[in-house]
Amino acid sequence: MAIPPVSSQPAPITSPVELAAPPPPPPPAVAQGAADTSSFEPAPGNQPMVLPGGQPVAGTPLPDESLKADVAAARLSGGKPLNPNAPPLEYVEKGGAVVQRGQSGPSVSALQDMLNRAGASPKLSASGTYDANTEAAVKALQQKHKLPDDGRVGADTLSRIRTEDAKASLPASLDPSVKKEIAARLDFDPKDAATREAYVALAKSRGFDSLGVAQQKQVIGILDVAPKDAALAGDLKTLVATDSFRSLSPSIQKLALEKLEVHATDPAARSTLTRLSTSWGFNKLDAHQQSVFLNQMGGDDALISAPARKALDAKLTALENKRADEQQAGLSTFLKDQPWPDWATRKGAWDQRTTPPDSVKGPAEVAKGPFTTAKGAADRYDVSWGSQQIPVFVPRGTPPEKVKSLIDTMGALPAPNRAVITELVMEPKDLPAKPGYAPAGFDANGDTGRVRAFPEGLNKYQPDSRMSAMVHESAHIVDRKMKGVDPNWDAKWAAAKEADIAKPSQRAKDSDAEDFAETYLLYKLHQDDPKQIDMYRAMFPARFKLIEEVEAHAQSGALKK
Repeated sequence: MAIPPVSSQPAPITSPVELAAPPPPPPPAVAQGAADTSSFEPAPGNQPMVLPGGQPVAGTPLPDESLKADVAAARLSGGKPLNPNAPPLEYVEKGGAVVQRGQSGPSVSALQDMLNRAGASPKLSASGTYDANTEAAVKALQQKHKLPDDGRVGADTLSRIRTEDAKASLPASLDPSVKKEIAARLDFDPKDAATREAYVALAKSRGFDSLGVAQQKQVIGILDVAPKDAALAGDLKTLVATDSFRSLSPSIQKLALEKLEVHATDPAARSTLTRLSTSWGFNKLDAHQQSVFLNQMGGDDALISAPARKALDAKLTALENKRADEQQAGLSTFLKDQPWPDWATRKGAWDQRTTPPDSVKGPAEVAKGPFTTAKGAADRYDVSWGSQQIPVFVPRGTPPEKVKSLIDTMGALPAPNRAVITELVMEPKDLPAKPGYAPAGFDANGDTGRVRAFPEGLNKYQPDSRMSAMVHESAHIVDRKMKGVDPNWDAKWAAAKEADIAKPSQRAKDSDAEDFAETYLLYKLHQDDPKQIDMYRAMFPARFKLIEEVEAHAQSGALKK
């Protein structure tokens, strides 16, 4: 049997370490806040560390608590060696990294500064090293805000630290109730950095803390509408920083802010209202004029406020480089003259608000119609709503569809208005148009209660405009009836018109009678819309008070006499 050759080299000696079972694979990465179930236990007493299998490792120092925490942190990072350089906070904010014990760098310094401002106790040394005190401060904040308390700073914890830092940075001069309102908005979504920065920047802006507490809360409420709208935030900062706005009376500031809130998402309207409210010319107007201006320019209606703002914007540009007293004079004239286009009834305004007649009888031939523009025979229809019957006269042979269109216009009238009409006459010819006006569709005789319709008006205007014209003309009869109910009616209306300053339309400039009819039409047109009627009541408070008196008399039947 062959004998194997003997090696000249000594056989290798296997060490106890090499004989030990291979170490288990590293644990998977642990997300922030997840429990780490692995253990790291030092040997009891002063015994050396023992490796798996029970073999002692001579000369190995005992681990202290700091080392134990560092090894645990390494395990939380997925078993990989811990990078001693803390990642940038931008990465942390996006969820791409965490900052933890054992790391250092500018990110840690920034965290320590924010924690200190947010009330860390004890105060941290801004050493830039994530030590035991920093970890304890992070855990305390996590526990307070019900976050997983692993002592590491991930995206959620960073958002909360920044939110608490932002709250702490609010000016000390702010009223506690204002700070509380801002804090509530920051707490709503701590991850929303843009919103957080918008509220804090507004609170720190020049002049904000010099407003009254109520006005500060109003400004915050306006930003609530669109907190990420940089242009809105900019307009609010401009407003509160302007001495001319801050020196307005609190009541006018309140009204201006209310109107701005209505138009918070409308840059053009918002800009016009901001320019007006910060103008020194506006500042010099009396409080009543200021109120009239804001109510008329600040409405959200298309009839008056929208064209008025457009005209005002041009006026403010023309007055920009003028002295304050010249601006004041220019704005006063503007308010008196109202140089903007007149409004028209929108299509559909009377939808669901008309009442068809209960019966229509006719036609009956009439040899001589009650016409004034031309002589001729007529067809008579008797139209009834309940117990009221209104005779309607049209030129002989008028097509039935035109007769129906005429009768339908009375459907927009409330019953008290119809009650004052004695007859409706469609004239054969038009009246000559007044300079600056379209041909008349209707007119009314307040003494007799007769309403006349004219061909051009009926052919040209859409149904809703015809219905508005009918309400307007019936108002002339109502106006005449009120003179019989109240001998001082004319004087009362003239005083109300003077007090309100603003006018309900261009046509209202013609006379007190037209002013009443146009105001009455606005009231009736929006009577079923509480928001709109309140807006117009704010524009024309004295007139609307009298209109409500008219309504009470109409409901009582006093206007039928």
